[in-house]
Formats: sequence, structure tokens, C-alpha cells
Amino acid sequence: KNIDIFTDFIEISYINTLKKDINKYNIGLVITNDKMFYKYQETFFKIKIPIFKKGKESLKKCNKMDIIMSENDIKPIAPVIFDLSFQLQKPLNFLETEVEEKNKNFKEYIINFAKLFNFKNVNIKKIEENPVLYLKKQKHICIITPYNEKPASILKHIFYPKLKVAYNLLNEFNQFLIPQK
Repeated sequence: KNIDIFTDFIEISYINTLKKDINKYNIGLVITNDKMFYKYQETFFKIKIPIFKKGKESLKKCNKMDIIMSENDIKPIAPVIFDLSFQLQKPLNFLETEVEEKNKNFKEYIINFAKLFNFKNVNIKKIEENPVLYLKKQKHICIITPYNEKPASILKHIFYPKLKVAYNLLNEFNQFLIPQK
């Protein structure tokens, strides 16, 4: 009901249109697909607005939202993560890796945050394997990930993988990329 969609047939440059619209309208989310994301990823990184990168499945099929736990990356965007869960009415599934297993304070932070805002569908799941490989085996999920590292080529991410850029290796899923401002 309260979403406006505007189409610009005059401006030739996508980047100019995007920057002009950001200044003119109160844009809270940029929606894109893989092709557009990789073509304009430098611009998307600079604008510091959450991005929804469309995967192969419909968003309606998503039955949970998975987040790889990493205190330094997730804590600053936790309010946005919980807001997305609330808005889309999808449970949150935080994936705890061996690295974060030792950090009980961060787990308590997530649990207390959920209690504070009365979230019932928040799970913390310990996984033993590589989180990217674990996620690749899943179905009907959305991924929420921080978008705080400057983009590089996909080949670089394949040969030197980092969890911070796991979104590059999980293109089949719908993804919300949340910048740290």
C-alpha cells in the first residue's frame, strides 16, 4: 500500500539516477539482481543503503533467514536484522561457527536482544562445517550478511574466500546485504 515505484525514461546513467533518487527520496532498500549488482557493486557499496539481491527463488518461498555469526560484523547491524525478520515475518537462524563458539557474550547479546523485542523465532545453531558449504545445502532460505568490505572480483573471492564476502558465493539465494554506516 505504501510503496511507490518510479521509472525514469530520460536519464541514461543508472548511477546518476540512483544517486539523484537517494538525495530526493527516502530510500531504505535497493532491490537488484546478480547481473546489476556485480555491474554496479562499487556504487552500491558507496551509497551505504541496505540491498536486497534477488536469488533464484521467490522471496515467498523463504521460510527462514540465516546469518553467519560474527560479533564485529553482526552486532552493529543487529537492529536491522531483527527489523527484517519482523517485517517479513521470518524466523532468524544464527549460525555459530567454531570461531564464534568461544564468544558467549555475543550469544547472550543476541538472546537478550530477542527477548527485549519479544522475538520468539530466534535460533542459534552450531555448525561444524564451513558455513558457506553448509548454506549451499539449504533450501528456501534468505541470507542476511554485512556489506562492509569493498567489492573485489568474484575470482578473487573464490581463490581467497572470506566469510565477509560469502554473498559472492551464494548467488542462488535471496540476500539482504546490510552496510555498517
